Amino acid sequence: MRQHGLQGLIVEGNVISTAQSAYLFIAADVLRMPPDSDTVTHTDLYRSLCVVVLAAIAGCQDRASSAIANQFAASGNRTVDLASAWPEGWDRVCVLGPYSNNAAAAQVLGFDWDVESQSSISTKDGISLLLFVQGSSISRHIDHRRNQGDFSNLSGRCFRREQAKFKQVTHPTNGWPGPELSPQIPLATQRLAA
Repeated sequence: MRQHGLQGLIVEGNVISTAQSAYLFIAADVLRMPPDSDTVTHTDLYRSLCVVVLAAIAGCQDRASSAIANQFAASGNRTVDLASAWPEGWDRVCVLGPYSNNAAAAQVLGFDWDVESQSSISTKDGISLLLFVQGSSISRHIDHRRNQGDFSNLSGRCFRREQAKFKQVTHPTNGWPGPELSPQIPLATQRLAA
């Protein structure tokens, strides 16, 4: 019963993995104190600290990535509007797909940004990197899990804030096979000069 309450508290409104849920269940078991215990020992405090750390790990997915994933899931995995999912401080969003490096980032952004030290996109294929740009600087970058909305077929492209509305397509004309996100607005209007 205690495990269920802990899981519900943390899961509500957030996206967490099965592994993170398993850690929370273990932490809940560790915290159980005997019913006749009236005192708190150093061991109890240590266990409580462990639970706090594990809960922090479970909730460590980026808030913006969670907001995007939640909006996508709420639409039945059909659409996402980045301006409403993440409204904070950006005028365009640029996408980098798996294995992108600093040269790819400079080409799409029009200015240098050290993607290799700021993200794991250069070594991972399970994420797309969303770069929220304000003027000529990055206001936010997100390693967004592809299984929560796949932007990888849009790699190397930027979209103005008002055009950053995407829909799921099963067979995109370009990019990886399978369900991915594609702009809702005609592609001709999506090209941006760097």
